[in-house]
Amino acid sequence: SKDWMYTNYTCVEMGERNRHWKEGENVMYIPLSYTETRERRRPMPAGAASGTPDACGELHEVCGTRWREVKSSSAVDAESMCECTEMDRHFIVGSEASTIHLEHYYELIR
Repeated sequence: SKDWMYTNYTCVEMGERNRHWKEGENVMYIPLSYTETRERRRPMPAGAASGTPDACGELHEVCGTRWREVKSSSAVDAESMCECTEMDRHFIVGSEASTIHLEHYYELIR
C-alpha cells in the first residue's frame, strides 16, 4: 500500500516448527514479520563529561543508531553508562504461501 512503506526489512527463513504455534486452546499464532531489538551497554569513556550531548562520542565501537548516555539501573550506584539500541526488521519467507483450513462442526447431544 502507498501508506505503508516497507523499508529496512530483510527476508529470513524460519524452521517449520517455528512458523506457527498454538497460543491457547482456540488460538494459533502465525508470524509474518518481526522486529529484533538488541541493546548494548558500555561504561562511559574515562574523562567524558556526564550530561553533555556527546558524552559517549569517544566510544570506538560502531552503533547503528547512536550511543546515548543512560544511568545504570543499580540501586547502589547510579553511574552513567553508554547505550546503543539497534533494530532489525524481518519478513518471514514462505508465510505468504501459507494456507489455513478451518473446520466447523457441531455436536448434537441427546
